[in-house]
Amino acid sequence: MRQALLVAVLLALTSSSYAFDLQGIKAADLKTPGNNVPAVSPAVSADKNFQSLWMNVYLRESFMESEASDFSQEGIDVRVHKVLDTTFQLSIRVGNSLEWLSFNGGGSSFSLSGSDANLSMSDWGSSYNISGSVRGDNGRTTFVNLTLYRDFASYSFHVSGMGLNMNVSRNNISGNYDDREYSKKGVAAIVALVLAAQVDSMPS
Repeated sequence: MRQALLVAVLLALTSSSYAFDLQGIKAADLKTPGNNVPAVSPAVSADKNFQSLWMNVYLRESFMESEASDFSQEGIDVRVHKVLDTTFQLSIRVGNSLEWLSFNGGGSSFSLSGSDANLSMSDWGSSYNISGSVRGDNGRTTFVNLTLYRDFASYSFHVSGMGLNMNVSRNNISGNYDDREYSKKGVAAIVALVLAAQVDSMPS
């Protein structure tokens, strides 16, 4: 009897001590070396800084002219007028400043150059290829390779490539762009090439 009582007391003391030890364990003590879970890296899209683009388009077929504008205070306004088969007049405004770009071409190829863009556009039959370089808002120059696809509707195109997407119709331009790769001046230059493609497809 006395031996059984002694065993019961020892078991009670052991259980109490074990419970006390468990309560004293901290969460940090439960970590297993080498099994630390790394922090979750941000999604790739979070590293981008895409800006929305919306512009009204005004086609004036009788004047062989197309104009696109977003009417915002720091917005973009681009006008392209076809004078002769290979002669175009170009006007670009970004914010409150006018941008001067050298513009040449017509038919199968176009080119323009300025402080924030140096681009060429070649006709591939069902599409155009736009290549060259543009400058982003961070001052970094980026080499671009975009495709301007012709749509079934007249004067409609779709532009796609690294860091930029545009849907173009006879009434508007919508899309987005990564402003680390494209400044507004660079976007305006690409819009000018799109409008040139519109104007060049007008009946003479």
